[in-house]
Amino acid sequence: METLRADYIVVGSGAAGAVLARRLAEGQAGRVLLVEAGPPDTADPRIRRLADYDALIGSAYDFGYSVARSGVPGRLAHPRGKVLGGSTSTNTCIWFLPPASDLDRWAAEGATGWDAAAMAPALDWLAAAMPVEPFAPDDPAARAWIEACVQAGFPQVDFARPFAEGVGWLRLNARGGLRQSAAVVWLDPASRPPPNLQIVTGWEVERVEVAGRRAVAVAGGGRRAEAAREIVLACGAFNTPKLLWLSGIGPAAELRALGLPVVADLPGVGAGLQEHADAGVNWRAARAPARLDPWNWSSCLFARLDPAEPFADVQLHLGTTGFNRYTVPAGWPAVTEGFSALVNLLRPKSRGRVRLASPDPGAPPVIEPGYFTDPEGADMARVLEGIALARRLSAMPAFAGWGLTEVAPGPELRDSEALADFVRRTHSTDYHPCGTVRMGSDPAAPLTPDLKLRGIAGLRVADASVFPSQVSVNTAASCMAVGSRAAELILSG
Repeated sequence: METLRADYIVVGSGAAGAVLARRLAEGQAGRVLLVEAGPPDTADPRIRRLADYDALIGSAYDFGYSVARSGVPGRLAHPRGKVLGGSTSTNTCIWFLPPASDLDRWAAEGATGWDAAAMAPALDWLAAAMPVEPFAPDDPAARAWIEACVQAGFPQVDFARPFAEGVGWLRLNARGGLRQSAAVVWLDPASRPPPNLQIVTGWEVERVEVAGRRAVAVAGGGRRAEAAREIVLACGAFNTPKLLWLSGIGPAAELRALGLPVVADLPGVGAGLQEHADAGVNWRAARAPARLDPWNWSSCLFARLDPAEPFADVQLHLGTTGFNRYTVPAGWPAVTEGFSALVNLLRPKSRGRVRLASPDPGAPPVIEPGYFTDPEGADMARVLEGIALARRLSAMPAFAGWGLTEVAPGPELRDSEALADFVRRTHSTDYHPCGTVRMGSDPAAPLTPDLKLRGIAGLRVADASVFPSQVSVNTAASCMAVGSRAAELILSG
């Protein structure tokens, strides 16, 4: 068996892993080995072309995870990048730094040292390092959404500055239609990575080896790598708990039922899954909006439906085309020439989990999202408020010349029970899973606030798994900030 050796091993080259590995190597931490399950991001020209993002879902560069939809044909995709750069090499590059209120909430939830003030150096470094440009097309249909939101009383804001609510043009970590992924910015040879950083692609790690309550190596596929100091898992909210379970770290009873050895009984590994669920409203237009490059969603609205909240509680992705991916299989007509609003629940109260159904490392994890399962029904109520807001926006004077006709859910669906059924049958996800190996100060948290796994020395986690609760924006930048903060903790320790 081939054996590699390093001081630090980082498993997973996505948003957090790429940043962490680069910053560790630059900080003279010793030899850093970064392991990626997929190929280099230069393997296919579509990977770096942002307009081709949709073609990457279900491709060889995607783990291809999905979940069944209750009573509706087809499955709900949960794509995860299997390529250098992880999901930053396959996503839509929407760029939002986490609001201060989210980070302060993390600290209040037990993630000591992760408040906004403590995270400021990592966020400042990230804002300076990542190339970001606004997506503001000179298009009347796209401008109609901005104007409608302003007419409805929302401020137009610049998302490069702090805000609590408002409508604005999206900002993308892209340049000239080419994505600026974590791989491009921190791992590409053009970025001049330090010589003590070794990158290995095409290696899917199957287990962490533990000796005497200390993580000492990772192995799988005929390869092995030993870590003199630490191993950091950065495989994402689905694959990090999967790898921990395969290594005997998780709920003891379930591990035994699978025939896996129990190395550490940590019931919280795989629990606490949170996701940004959304529901789409589609309108047919009397005249066709133009096709935009790279896609027809150029703006969004953050709306604070509960005025007591410090930050918006729903986000509306505003499109100048229909969003048909899940409405059509559920029986609603397609909209090819029209508008759409995806109502995104920002801070869900519902929780799901990730577990294993098989000890086979090649089997996918079982994803149980738990959408709209909170006992009070608050998540569904908030999404229905968002649908009502989307309908109000469509009636603003900005759309007077477009001749909008609501197709989904349709004007006949007005009562809350019928609309809730529509949401359950057609909802989507923003591909932002988190929270499955959360950090905290309570014993039920698998990680301590310095990202160390309880009961196992030399092993940390640094990716969206660690979030104590969901952030109120798209998650890529928050994951990069976790990677940067993790490097600070390791280098200072």
